[in-house]
Amino acid sequence: MKIIILALLILIGLPIIVYAQETQAIMGCICRIDQTKQTLNIIPWDSKTKSLDSSNSQLFIYADSTRIIGVNTIRVADFRTGKVLKGFKIEKMERDKNGHISNIAGTPIDITELSKLIGRKAKISWVNKEDKRLCEEIKLSHNFPGESLSTTTSPETGRSQVVMSNECECTIQK
Repeated sequence: MKIIILALLILIGLPIIVYAQETQAIMGCICRIDQTKQTLNIIPWDSKTKSLDSSNSQLFIYADSTRIIGVNTIRVADFRTGKVLKGFKIEKMERDKNGHISNIAGTPIDITELSKLIGRKAKISWVNKEDKRLCEEIKLSHNFPGESLSTTTSPETGRSQVVMSNECECTIQK
């Protein structure tokens, strides 16, 4: 029905104004998920101070259609049907003398329910919808922009190793 009305408006030459919602994004640590209210809290990453801003917790709503991206991509509703989000817990990453990544060590992880995202680094993409922030996508992350990572030298290879984690501390200040 909508397509027919749109086609008729175009045929008779009426101007059509379409308002696109601007997608915004925030990096941070997922700290709370309320599955009853379909909300999640994130502590944002402050790129100026290079730290989590625990005094600025952000609240988002999510929907069954919200995409979650790890190694694969699923939707929130897929957890109810038994689908698994594949992740990878990076523990170390080697760089050669030119700074190129040459070896990644870590553990594959299976995320079988939404609550398992708590304490993980993520990029949240959202739009405003009816005075609320609707999360369209949750992309798991291994580090934040500008985050300090510890570096060691591998005794076996002599290469630089970056020690990293995709987990984060969740402390929300009131």
